[in-house]
Amino acid sequence: MSLKQTWFSLTDDLLKELKEGEELSLGLVAEDSLFLRFNSGCLRQSTAVQQATVEMQFQSRQRKVNFNFSLTEDHFLNLNLGKELLLRARQEVLVLAENPHCSPLKNEGSSDQDLRAHLPSEPEAIQQIIEAHGSIDFAGFYSGGPVYRASRNSAGQNHWYSTECFFYDYSLFTKSAPAADGKIQNKAVKGNYSEKNWDRQNLLKNLKLNNELLLNLQKPSRKLPPGTYRAFLAPGAVGEIMGTLVGAFGASQFKQGRSAFAKLANHQEKLSPLFSLTENFNLAAAPQFNSLGEMAPRELPVVKNGVLSNWVTSSKTAKEYGLESNAAEVTGWANESLRSAEMAPGTLPTAQALEALDTGVWLGNLHYLNWSDVSSARVTGMTRYACFWVEKGQIVAPIDDMRFDESIYRIFGDQLEALTLEQTLEPDILTYWKRQLGARKIPGALVKEFKFTL
Repeated sequence: MSLKQTWFSLTDDLLKELKEGEELSLGLVAEDSLFLRFNSGCLRQSTAVQQATVEMQFQSRQRKVNFNFSLTEDHFLNLNLGKELLLRARQEVLVLAENPHCSPLKNEGSSDQDLRAHLPSEPEAIQQIIEAHGSIDFAGFYSGGPVYRASRNSAGQNHWYSTECFFYDYSLFTKSAPAADGKIQNKAVKGNYSEKNWDRQNLLKNLKLNNELLLNLQKPSRKLPPGTYRAFLAPGAVGEIMGTLVGAFGASQFKQGRSAFAKLANHQEKLSPLFSLTENFNLAAAPQFNSLGEMAPRELPVVKNGVLSNWVTSSKTAKEYGLESNAAEVTGWANESLRSAEMAPGTLPTAQALEALDTGVWLGNLHYLNWSDVSSARVTGMTRYACFWVEKGQIVAPIDDMRFDESIYRIFGDQLEALTLEQTLEPDILTYWKRQLGARKIPGALVKEFKFTL
């Protein structure tokens, strides 16, 4: 019996167990994944993970109880465990206080989506990855296989989503020329290969671009003094900043006075007309429904030409504050954050980015990002991997690590000069507890001034 058949068989029978006045929402989070880890140019670990978790939300008497359990291939074991949890839920709601934000379950319709793709077998992935790197030292992490999400409830809704997807996240290493103190440092370029279908030739093209950056890392490093510099943020750097922003447009944060973009909403600050941000499920990187089966709009403009258009709003927040829900996640998948974010492109061809930068810093990647001042949308972090000093459109030297502290109102506001015409699709590569779904589609950004503090 397939996972899909197992799921429908269990949920059919569990929903029959409900009594008058009871409501039940059932969710599925599952995967069948291959994980490969490489280090020093060799395979170090190969692991296969099959797991499926059923998430139960029981509602009765204006009260709510949540449980979860592992789904097995044994229908009667699954059903008996589900029945036991239903009995426990009935007992627990008797002693809970009423939840004023407990809304009746709704029928949000039905959907059935199975996205197929060509993925490499384990031997193919291992061989092609090692051969593609050749003699270059590297570390890498491959994750691939089908991922599943589903939601059914007692009101009649029924959603199923499965996708076959992969990513290969890697770092290339080299030794730089001796610095002024005579020390030789190991330097790295970070890359990510991910698309709909695995293609050996596209993997080679992806690696070739980063191999060219690796050659520039062999030059002696340059230490820049703290200050303000003209900068080009490659998609990897923009992606790190977007990773911080996607969780900052929640309606509950704004209503509770802890939003980084309250000043944008209150017209005290503004972003550049070049900056637009959309929740776009056309990217096919995540299901359009959330863990309660609520269907989000196919496209939701969040910021349009620098103006805030919509907060990301869950049904819970909508009821609490009298707002309109756009089916943001409300429980465990990604609380009121963008699950499939697209930052609109600009008109600058990526091939002309160095020329447009002229003299300044090329930021290939950033890390350790945190809010340094939420009220003014300030973020701080460090440069990482391939970051270079550029003069007259030519890479001169890699730079030593630096710390930045900048406001989003400057980076994507009055200091934003151009965005690249091309965008990069970066999948969510988190695998803690389970493989995450979602992605960010982002361009590179040319910034007139970018402030480094250390």
